[in-house]
Amino acid sequence: MKRKLIFATIILGLFVGLLACSKEIQKIFEVQTQPVSLTNINKTALKKQIEYISTAYSDVFGKAMPADELSITLNCYAGLEDKDLVTDRIIRSYLNRGNLVLPASTQLRKDIPAFINATYDKFYHRPPTEMENYKMTEMIKADTKITAANVYYSFLTSDEYKYH
Repeated sequence: MKRKLIFATIILGLFVGLLACSKEIQKIFEVQTQPVSLTNINKTALKKQIEYISTAYSDVFGKAMPADELSITLNCYAGLEDKDLVTDRIIRSYLNRGNLVLPASTQLRKDIPAFINATYDKFYHRPPTEMENYKMTEMIKADTKITAANVYYSFLTSDEYKYH
């Protein structure tokens, strides 16, 4: 009985040893390096306050900013230290005015890809990437409360818009 147990243990050990010693197959893949950037263009120069405000005004209203309004707006910047807060308030005031020409929500949802392409061209002067196009489309489809003014606000206050 003892011999059978020793023999079975040896056979089992040899069997496990043979399985454990199998040659590992290595697969080698070559990876092509690809430079990656957040957008398809590189913007490095930050716009000056006067340039940023006048560009935002012309993008929203489709005309040059009047000199008296530019002067008032620049005084707002001079009076407060928090420039981002001032910028936010100015952009909000532009978008809350009555003389804006914005697509209605029904028109926006009627042709979402055209709205997205026009918005990227208007504010960033470039077409959207595939991922930007997908994310914007899904966001607009998912939330019926999103208006063109909401989208314009996000573009006007984005980091990419602040650079040229």
